[in-house]
Amino acid sequence: MYSASFAFFEGLWDAGVTHCFVNLGSDHPGMVEAMVKGQREGKAGFPRIITCPSEMVAMSMADGYARVTGKPQCVIVHVDVGTQALGVAVHNASSGHAPVLIFAGMSPFTQEVKTGVNIKQMVNRALQFSRTAPQGPVYLCAAREVMEAEIKPYSIKQEQWEPVELGGLSSKSASRIAKSLAGSERPLVVTGYSGRNHSIPGALIELADTIKALRWNAPRKSYMLIHADGVAAEATNEEMNISFNPPPDYAGIAAAAGAGDIFALKATKANELEAVLRDAVAKVKAGRTTVVDCKVLTDC
Repeated sequence: MYSASFAFFEGLWDAGVTHCFVNLGSDHPGMVEAMVKGQREGKAGFPRIITCPSEMVAMSMADGYARVTGKPQCVIVHVDVGTQALGVAVHNASSGHAPVLIFAGMSPFTQEVKTGVNIKQMVNRALQFSRTAPQGPVYLCAAREVMEAEIKPYSIKQEQWEPVELGGLSSKSASRIAKSLAGSERPLVVTGYSGRNHSIPGALIELADTIKALRWNAPRKSYMLIHADGVAAEATNEEMNISFNPPPDYAGIAAAAGAGDIFALKATKANELEAVLRDAVAKVKAGRTTVVDCKVLTDC
């Protein structure tokens, strides 16, 4: 299949781009397929793909290679944190006048303010997206000249810019979900950020009480998430083993985990500390991994 992604890479090559420095993710299934197609077909006119461990590395490599070769290079990253992680490397390329094309996906809402005459509408549209479930950041940008332009005072009807509310499930869909849950041997409910809606925990408890196969599964320390009427709701930190009293034998645990390859030491008194640290430093200098478990009290 000849896809837009494949044409993108062909266009890069035709424009003189020889390498793409990439950190790929969920934005790039089509691009990954195009990369595989290009490599399998062995076409001469296809950029070399360099996978980088981080976006900063990708941008820095593209910057340096562009400066050395004098040819434009390409960086492909994620849409949000990937683009952010380019960080100061973008500034470096800009200051060094290096020809680098940065490609990323699209965020749910990204707009450029090109005129002041509808700026209130654009602000409210952006905030409408931002406040609509599941909520999140939006991005507006504008040139300095646009923001300095003089316009006539105006107002808009604020009530028309409320967040959008999703419709409820149809009775047929709700019934299908209920039957699937009731008939499941190991039902799973992914709660995610649903706790932001304060009515959800109560409904989730009712669901778990109704569907007997549904059981709570969360980190041990998340005891605040359990059934409010459960026995563990009244458990103390000691009973939940949060206070670690008595404390675990970290030195022994480390030695056991290392199967003899880790040298473990313990200091419980102040007058032991100097000798323990001296032995630890000697072992490290000798090339051996060393763990020091220090529980020295100020008044001991």
